[in-house]
Parts: sequence; C-alpha cells; structure tokens
Amino acid sequence: MLKTSATVAATVLFLMAGACSSDSDDAATSTTSTTVATGSAAVLPPTIVDGAEDVTVDIGHFVVVSTADATRVETSDTAVLEVSQAYSDGSAEFNAGAEALEAGSAVLTVYNGDEALYEVNVTVEG
Repeated sequence: MLKTSATVAATVLFLMAGACSSDSDDAATSTTSTTVATGSAAVLPPTIVDGAEDVTVDIGHFVVVSTADATRVETSDTAVLEVSQAYSDGSAEFNAGAEALEAGSAVLTVYNGDEALYEVNVTVEG
C-alpha cells in the first residue's frame, strides 16, 4: 500500500525536475545530481529509511519511512523531529516520516499496529 523506495526516489526526482527553471536569465537556479538550487535555498531529497539505522540530517530536511507495513511512527523528542503519519488522500499514498526541526538527536520508532518494527537514531545538525 505504501510507496516503495524506488517510487519515492522517482517522485522526488520528478518534483526536483519540475522545480528547475528553463529561463536563462535565472542564474540563481542550477541543478546537480542531488540538489536543486532555487533562489538561495537548495532542495535536497529526503533521507529514506527501511530498517534500524543511524541517520544524520540537517534542520529542515526530512526522513521518510519506506517500509511497506509501517502504519505509524513516533519520536522520542518532538522538539527535534515532527512526525507525520502514513495516509492516503484517495489519489496518492503518503509514507510516514519526520521533519528535522532543531539540532539534537531523537529516536524515530516505526510501528505496524502496536508492534515496534525498528528504531532509527536520527541526529539533526544545524
């Protein structure tokens, strides 16, 4: 029911391509294989997780859970990570994950129902 890692990656690349400008006067917009600069901010793809691992992300970046049977996520520190639950809006499926809010560390626990599947140690750098 949830998107696979390949689908998530393809979606991110599609969205990144759509953010590029073909206007040659827009010198501030450039692309690389991993980032798209729009104005002064670079848009990076989310960090995809599918098992217990340690990840490091910058403030404002996202961790996306690609485990097919994940039904919800929790964080050990809501000041560091803001979680979002998996859902469907009828036309698309969205994976659970978290946004990095401030520097620090937190544990993102991934569940299937009441059963904890795994924990991801997330370090957020400023």
